Amino acid sequence: MIVVNGHKNKNTSRPRKTGAAKRQRTMIQQKRLAALGICPKKITQMTPADMRAKLKHPLKTKAAICAAAAAAAK
Repeated sequence: MIVVNGHKNKNTSRPRKTGAAKRQRTMIQQKRLAALGICPKKITQMTPADMRAKLKHPLKTKAAICAAAAAAAK
């Protein structure tokens, strides 16, 4: 693409997101949450935004899960 006046239409050159890539990202995030110790039943009930929020701070998420498990054990 040739830039004429210093303006380039980025909308025509930007790749589009695909459904397959979205499903792949979701599966990877679900596996990461399972590795942190979250119940698979709870993972399937989460929205993608909830999954991303929990994966932003994995140490805090893991600590919260351990605290909840300890409270349930008592």
